Amino acid sequence: MPLVCHPGTPAPAVHAIEADALRGEGGGLSFRFRLFGDLERLSVPPAAGGDRVDGLWRHCCFEAFVGVPDETAYLEFNFSPSGQWAAYAFSDYRRRDFSADPVGAPKIAVGRSAGGLALDALVSCADLPAAARTGACPVGLSAVVETPDGRLSYWALHHPGGDPARAPDFHVRETFVLELPALPKTR
Repeated sequence: MPLVCHPGTPAPAVHAIEADALRGEGGGLSFRFRLFGDLERLSVPPAAGGDRVDGLWRHCCFEAFVGVPDETAYLEFNFSPSGQWAAYAFSDYRRRDFSADPVGAPKIAVGRSAGGLALDALVSCADLPAAARTGACPVGLSAVVETPDGRLSYWALHHPGGDPARAPDFHVRETFVLELPALPKTR
């Protein structure tokens, strides 16, 4: 699925970003991001290991927001091309629930080429709320792209509202436009 650049944050070096989410093995979630563009004109972090790091969204990273079915709660996952990651739980719009933060490290694989980069991440079922493990859940996919001069460009499946002057906000539930189906019930 194509991500759309926020009209107020252009990134001429990026030709396109595509993203997808699927149910992975054992009820986990698999995320795929593909950035097509001139990496020489972007500030892409080098490989740095698979540590948990806060503030990844301030630089080049890919994000997945997973809504809990029939609740206002949701999870935010940040995946950096460096291999670093972060995960946060929210009980409602931007209301952090520290007691429910996912703790397991996702499996992240990154590939770079002359035409762009690819990032695949697998989040374990154990790091999802029970209702999101098997029920249909809304997902928002997004990306933050940074240029060498520190400017940020924001990409998402959907940006809220139609006003280009409105700041990008990936936490708004109306941006969670991808619906992952429920797992089939077993007998």
